[in-house]
Amino acid sequence: IMKNINKKTNKNIKAYSLLEMLITLVVFAILMTMIVQVLILSIESGRQIAGRSKVRGDLSEIAVMIRRDFRNASRINDAQCGENVTFQNPDGTNVVDGTTACVFNLSGVNYAWVFGYPGKICPENKICKLKQNASNAYELYYQSSDILKFDTVGTRFELTLYQQTDTTTQGIVLVSLMANVSDNVKIDVATQYRQVSVFTRNF
Repeated sequence: IMKNINKKTNKNIKAYSLLEMLITLVVFAILMTMIVQVLILSIESGRQIAGRSKVRGDLSEIAVMIRRDFRNASRINDAQCGENVTFQNPDGTNVVDGTTACVFNLSGVNYAWVFGYPGKICPENKICKLKQNASNAYELYYQSSDILKFDTVGTRFELTLYQQTDTTTQGIVLVSLMANVSDNVKIDVATQYRQVSVFTRNF
């Protein structure tokens, strides 16, 4: 009889140990799943924060460059600074065609900040800085990053002119920038706005 009791006890102990192990494994699996989910959320959150910082940083960088250029410019072409600007290269090809842009002279060299247009030197929905070369043709000098997509309605250049000579411009340049993230960038960022108001150097 005692042998039978011992056998039953031993069997019960083994069965209980196996059940305990299974429960432990299930709990461990649940904890691991939760930890992995937290890690995934943390990584995604970090990616979103980094993306937003990149968007804001790139837009602010463009605003700073535009402010510096117009403040230091000796002359701004009032006929080629506004919302509906068209100008050409010496070969007759349009550099920009009816889009917002602003041409200025800096240290004897002509530059232009322009809003991108399909088929032109500055790609669509980009902001570019162009530089006139020795042949008087405009070349791409700077292009906004691929992460930014500028809006055609909210992006514009405006010049309020007070006095102008052949070499100097006195006035105020108002630049409005409106950008979203590019369509192929999976970052949730609200539309970004920047406005730059610059008194020209000679004002």
